[in-house]
Amino acid sequence: MENKDIYPVEEINLLEYFKIILEYRWMIIRNVFIVVIIVGLISFILPKSYIAETTLLPPNEVQQGEFWSAIMNSPLSQIGLSQPTSTSDLFVQILQSRTIFDNILNKEFAYRNNSSQSLLKILNYNSIEKARKALSKQIEISSLPE
Repeated sequence: MENKDIYPVEEINLLEYFKIILEYRWMIIRNVFIVVIIVGLISFILPKSYIAETTLLPPNEVQQGEFWSAIMNSPLSQIGLSQPTSTSDLFVQILQSRTIFDNILNKEFAYRNNSSQSLLKILNYNSIEKARKALSKQIEISSLPE
């Protein structure tokens, strides 16, 4: 006895599958179009949210005195920093300073139709103080334990 008779082999006819796809092509196109419209509407309705993370590596502890003296001799010394407990805390204080926030708000960014506007104008704030407060609520700056 041969095992060929036990399991009959069906041939796959690709032409039949192609005919079925052609028969239902408008339904397939319609469904793809509906899904694209729904996804497009959802993407416009959802609020815009941007997240950025970075890691700042402070210099070695041996160089901390040199680093602090460099900071104190630079324009950053005018922002009123007290000497932090660690270099990471120093970076956090610098990034949370008014000077950094003002530079971010006044920086020109590419905006609609390839025009560039400051973030202050894009956010539509009249005063830089209100924009600075709003920006500080949206940004979280912290350091991890060393």
